Amino acid sequence: NYKMISKLMGINEGDKENGYLNHLSFNPSGNAFLFFFIQDTNAGFNASLLVYDITNDNLVLLDNNRKVSHYDWLDDKTMICTGYNKNGQCFYNEYTLDGGSSTFCGDVLIKDGHPSYIDENTILTDTYPDNEGYQALMKVCRDGKIEVIARLFDVKTVKEEKRTDLHPRYFDNYVCVDSNNRGKREIVIFRVCND
Repeated sequence: NYKMISKLMGINEGDKENGYLNHLSFNPSGNAFLFFFIQDTNAGFNASLLVYDITNDNLVLLDNNRKVSHYDWLDDKTMICTGYNKNGQCFYNEYTLDGGSSTFCGDVLIKDGHPSYIDENTILTDTYPDNEGYQALMKVCRDGKIEVIARLFDVKTVKEEKRTDLHPRYFDNYVCVDSNNRGKREIVIFRVCND
């Protein structure tokens, strides 16, 4: 409902052609969903993070001050999201449905990635390709410990101007990523060994 969004964010309804919804993601129970509200303004592209609670017919604005980017749900009320502040610095923030937020490993996670939860204290994330075309897949603990569990080659970074983001997901000691290290986009699943 654009009226609800515009009222919450203080947007003139006449400006609705400059805004749209994107990246919808339901919580595990399916009774709330996250989405980006993206606006193309004179000041540039801006993406805000909102969640709609279906059960309570309630829309919550989680972040409107920065450019949000990628996210994942931990549980029905908690999620993590990456983005950039107004100074162009990357952040990984955790948000709750009540509107609370806190930084996840802000002193070590300073580059954009695609986070997903392993558990409440650990996330899986990736990096964009380096100058040689390699992307790091990392396990990051809340205490700041980072373990690089794989480095994957991205063919398109070297041969074209495109890339394939890893979009890592974890389940029961297995990791699933998007890959094009053989020249075509594929889903790769591999087992992560515990120490």
